[in-house]
Amino acid sequence: MQRKVLEARIYRAGYKGSFIIQNISLSIGAGEILLVTGRSGSGKSTLLKSIAGLIEIDGGFFDGVIAIKGQKISPNPLVLSKSIFYVPQEPWYGIVGYTVQTDYCHTLSVYGKHCKLELLEAYGLLSIANRVVYGISAGESQRLLWAEALETDTLVILFDEPYTYIDLEGRAVFKKYLEKALSTGRAVVVVDHMPENWEDYEPYMLVLDRGKPSYYGRFRSGVKALDIRSLRRERATSLDVLLEAENVWFSYHGHDPVLRGVDLSLRRREIIGIVGRNGTGKTTLLKVLAGVYNARRGRVRRRGSTVYVPENPLLYFSHPLPREEIFAAEKPSEKALRIVRAFDLEHLLDKPLAKLSSGERRRVALASALVRGYSIYLLDEPTGGLDRYTVESLVEAIAFIAETGSGVIVAHHDPRLTGLFDAEYKLEGGSLQCIY
Repeated sequence: MQRKVLEARIYRAGYKGSFIIQNISLSIGAGEILLVTGRSGSGKSTLLKSIAGLIEIDGGFFDGVIAIKGQKISPNPLVLSKSIFYVPQEPWYGIVGYTVQTDYCHTLSVYGKHCKLELLEAYGLLSIANRVVYGISAGESQRLLWAEALETDTLVILFDEPYTYIDLEGRAVFKKYLEKALSTGRAVVVVDHMPENWEDYEPYMLVLDRGKPSYYGRFRSGVKALDIRSLRRERATSLDVLLEAENVWFSYHGHDPVLRGVDLSLRRREIIGIVGRNGTGKTTLLKVLAGVYNARRGRVRRRGSTVYVPENPLLYFSHPLPREEIFAAEKPSEKALRIVRAFDLEHLLDKPLAKLSSGERRRVALASALVRGYSIYLLDEPTGGLDRYTVESLVEAIAFIAETGSGVIVAHHDPRLTGLFDAEYKLEGGSLQCIY
């Protein structure tokens, strides 16, 4: 009988005496995929960090056994990294090089591989090979980590929400090289809130519920699709313009323009979606609209208070605890408490933000913005790391604030949001093209 590539038995793992995950046993063979899913905060990322030997570095504890091809391995990341490549959900935490090329070549050299720049082209990264890593988009960062993971020879790859920031073209590239990796006998564990993304692979499936397995076996479908249109209420958009961009140009120092003559207006009670390929400038556009960056040419008019919620929630926070971040040291209003309940945050209010999952931090950031009440909301990838139920709460919240007179712009790659917007635009070549 052929040994499994990866076997893990986790008795308990977590932070400061709190059992985030417990009583989990799993195994995966050569060329197989294990899909891990469950609600935000159920312990999926903690599971991957435990398998990779990273949880103790992150201030947590681990009690369990990891085996590679039947041989027990010390839960030391330096030992495990020889056999396991971990790709975090927040890609900026997995990059150490100064430029795209130096990070890629350094990582491959660690694993004894030659740096072949033609592979960067295959992953759509050659054109930005000399860009500094802090100047590339989250989607491009995620592609870079994919390339590194899939081009090494580790027996196991752990992907945490690999589609969070990725456009449709990027997903096709990922699938192509993932299938190549599987054909060579590598084992893959993937965390995803959207199981339907993996149905064609017929993977094994582990469903976590509050840190414990509620299902482990062959893939099963039947997850009800999110019907955005049923959540929206009819509302009449106003003629009052809250935000207006006229002939806006923007470029980073030493680079070609990212935005080229962008025109856009946002009215009261209007929800606008912005899509586009990775690296086309969606985040840059939101930052210019918010006033984080100044337009090089043209002008932006804002008529009302404005909030920009970035794709990395940690850049938004100014307090260590969710309670302080959401309530701002004031007595919670009934509105604030309703929002906290809607985003299922009551049990997290006194837990340090640094110890929350990516999805939980995003929920806190969105709740904080909604509680404060702004005229203009600029949301960058707000559904990243969120399960179906939290996305449903988010959509209802966005619809509600639009009804009360605010305007909302959402930059996203999430197909679940189809039907939310009054208008949607595609950013391509620095210009906005109206889709509808």
